[in-house]
Amino acid sequence: MSALDEIRRSIEQQYRLDPNIHISVSMTRPRIKIDNQQATITGVYPNFFQIEAQGKSYTHKYVDILMKNVRINEISTDFDKYNISSDGHTLGRHTRKSRG
Repeated sequence: MSALDEIRRSIEQQYRLDPNIHISVSMTRPRIKIDNQQATITGVYPNFFQIEAQGKSYTHKYVDILMKNVRINEISTDFDKYNISSDGHTLGRHTRKSRG
């Protein structure tokens, strides 16, 4: 299962269980800065998800979480094991070489 599939599955589960979340967003285009604000997941789709925070609606791609532009506190984000290129493509899992 790819990192994006894991993220999508996690968001879908949270949406079904309790769509109320706490989110942090830091993006430059468009400029969005949200820090640990209460939000609601309003839709989950194959390539993106929608939230409502601070009275506004936002649409994010799952890669936004992978790139750490979006963080949902209620969802575990242990995606550091994936090697991500600057354009958001998964290059594979990190491997650690043993020293000695």
